[in-house]
Amino acid sequence: MEDIAQATKSEPLLKNTLISENKKSIAIRIGLIGSEDLATRAKQGPESVRFVRKIAQEYGLAYPEMRFRLVGSLMFNQVNMEATYWDMASLIPAFFALMVILLYLLLRNWIWVLLVCSVASASVTSTIGILGWTDIVLAPVIGFVPNAVLSIAVADVIHLLILFRLNLHQGLSRTDAMRNSFKDNFRAITLTTITTIIGFMCLNFGDSPPYRLMGNVIALGVLLAYLFALLLIPILAIRFNQDDDLSRNFLDKLTENMAVWVLRKKKLITIIFFGLTAYFAYQALQNNITEDLTQWHDKRYEYRQDMDFLSEQFKSVHRIYYSVNTSLDTDIYNPELLNFVESFSEYLKTQPSVTQVNSILPILKKVNQEVHGGKKNWYRTPENSAESAQLLLLYEMSLPQGHSIDSFVSSDRDSVSMTVLVKRSKTSEILALKRDIELYLEQHVPAGIQVDEATGIDILFSNIAVENSYSMLKGTLVALFLVSLLIGVALRSAKYGLVSLLPNIFPAILAFGVWGLFVGEIGLATSVVVSMALGIIVDDTVHFIDKYFLARKFKQYSPEAAVSYAFKSVGAALIITTCILLGGFITLIFSGFIPTRDIGILLSSTIVFALLINLLLLPPILTFIDDDQQHSEVATDKTEAGRTIA
Repeated sequence: MEDIAQATKSEPLLKNTLISENKKSIAIRIGLIGSEDLATRAKQGPESVRFVRKIAQEYGLAYPEMRFRLVGSLMFNQVNMEATYWDMASLIPAFFALMVILLYLLLRNWIWVLLVCSVASASVTSTIGILGWTDIVLAPVIGFVPNAVLSIAVADVIHLLILFRLNLHQGLSRTDAMRNSFKDNFRAITLTTITTIIGFMCLNFGDSPPYRLMGNVIALGVLLAYLFALLLIPILAIRFNQDDDLSRNFLDKLTENMAVWVLRKKKLITIIFFGLTAYFAYQALQNNITEDLTQWHDKRYEYRQDMDFLSEQFKSVHRIYYSVNTSLDTDIYNPELLNFVESFSEYLKTQPSVTQVNSILPILKKVNQEVHGGKKNWYRTPENSAESAQLLLLYEMSLPQGHSIDSFVSSDRDSVSMTVLVKRSKTSEILALKRDIELYLEQHVPAGIQVDEATGIDILFSNIAVENSYSMLKGTLVALFLVSLLIGVALRSAKYGLVSLLPNIFPAILAFGVWGLFVGEIGLATSVVVSMALGIIVDDTVHFIDKYFLARKFKQYSPEAAVSYAFKSVGAALIITTCILLGGFITLIFSGFIPTRDIGILLSSTIVFALLINLLLLPPILTFIDDDQQHSEVATDKTEAGRTIA
C-alpha cells in the first residue's frame, strides 16, 4: 500500500483528478458515447443514470464502510428533471389549494371559486395535453409552466366576474349584467392576452432553448385561457350564480377609498415613486451576471451534497478543454508543438483557480523516463519527432484491450487535447479565466501553432448566462415597443400608449433593484424574468387605462372622475388577480431547483410592485397628462357611446 501511495503521489494525472489530496477518496470516470439523435440521447441519459445508481446501491450494501457519490453532467441533467417532477407533483397541488382559499376569502362566493378553478384547470390540462402530443424533449424549466398558466388564467375570469357583480349592484338582470361585463371587458381582455403572449414569446430572443420553449408553451396556455374564459364564463356565471347576496365586497370599499386618497396625495405619491425608482435603478445596475452551476439544487438533493463533497475533496469541479494543433505539414510529435504545450501548461498552472492541467505530456515524459531506467533527469519530452512517436506507440501497445490515448490526442494524430481543471467557480470567474488565457495565447502562440477556442459544458453555460442576458434585454425592449404600440392603436391615442410604458418598466426596475441590494447576482434563469414579468404585469396597466379611457371618451368624465371610475371598475379585480398571481409564484420558493426558486421570488416582487404602481402612480400620471378639454368631447363612435357602462 505504501508503494501504491508513493506511486500515486508522483503521478500528476491522478492528483486532484482521480485521487483526492488526502488520499481518502477515489474517483471513477465513466465515458459514454451518445446517439446523434436528440430524442434517443435523451433516453440514454436516464437509462445510464439508473444503471449506475443500481450498481452504486449494490456496492454500497456490499461495502457499508464506503460511500458512493455520483456526479457529472448526466447526473446533473437527471436531477434537473427529477426536480421538475417534484415541483409539478407538490407545488402545483399546493398552489391550487392556496388559490381556492384566496379566491373564497376575496370573493366570498363558492360558485365563483368553482368557475375560476374550472377555467384555470382546463387551461393547464389543455396546455400540457397539447405539449404531450409533440416529440419535444422537456427541460426542467417546464415545471414553471402550470403555475404560470394557472395564475394568468384566473385574471381573465376575475375581471369578467367583478364587473358582472358591479352591474348586478346597479340592478341589472344577470343576463344584462354579464352582457355589459363582456362588452366592457372584451377589448381589455383581448389586449392583455395579446400583450401577455408578446411578453412570453419574446423569450425567443434568448439563447437558451429550454427558456424559449417555456415561453412558447406559456403563450399557448394564455391563448387557451382566453378562449375558455370568453366562451365558458358568460354562460356558466348566468346559469350557476345562485348567490343573491349583493352586499358590497370589502375590496370595493377599499378601492373607492384608495381612489380618494390617491387623488388627494397625487403629487407626493408621484415624487416618492420616481425617487424610489431612481434609487433602485442604481441598485439594479449593481447586479453581476454570474451564477454557480454547482448550486442549482438545494441540499435536499443528494446530488448537491455529493457535489459539495467533490469540491471539498478533489478541488477540481469544472473543466475547460483546449485543442492544440499545427498548421504546418507535421504531426503532434513535432518538438515545437510539444514544447508549446508544456509552456502553455505551466502558464495555466500559475492561475489561482486552476488545480490541474492534463495532457499527453506527463505520459510521454513518464515513458521517456522509464525507458531510461527511471532516471529523474529523463522526465522530459524527447528531442525529436521520431522518438516521441516511438514512445507513444510503445505506451499505447502496453494498454489493456479497448484502451487508447485518443482522449489526449486526435485519432489522426494532428492535435493535442488539453484539459484544464478548475476549482469551484462562478460563471463570471470562468469567463474571466478564459479571457486571461486568450490574452496569453495572443501573445505567446508561435507561428505554425494553432489553439482552438475553449470548449466544455462549463464554458457553454457561462457564455449562455451572459449572452442570454443581453439577448433578453433586446427582447424586452421589443416587447415594450410592441405593447405600447398595441395599446396606443387600440385606444387610438399615442399618449396612452407612451404612458403605459411607465407602469410596465418601473416594477422590473424596483424588483431588480431590491435583488441587487440583497443578492446582487443575475443568472441564466433570472435574466428572463423581465420579459416574463412584462407579459404578466401589463394586464393591470391595460385594464386600468382601458376603463379610464372609457370613462373619459364615452362618459365624458373629468380626469379625476375617470380615475375613480377605473378604481371602482377594476380596482378590486386587480387586487384579487395580484393575490392569485402572488400565490402562484410565491409557492415556487419551496422548489429545490434554485433557478425556479429565483424566478418565483423575482416575479412575486415584480407583481407586487406592479399593483402598487398601477393603483398609486398611474392614476396621478393620467390626471397630469389629461386636461378638461376632453371632458366636452362628443364620442364619434355611436356604438361605443350608446352602450351601457356600469
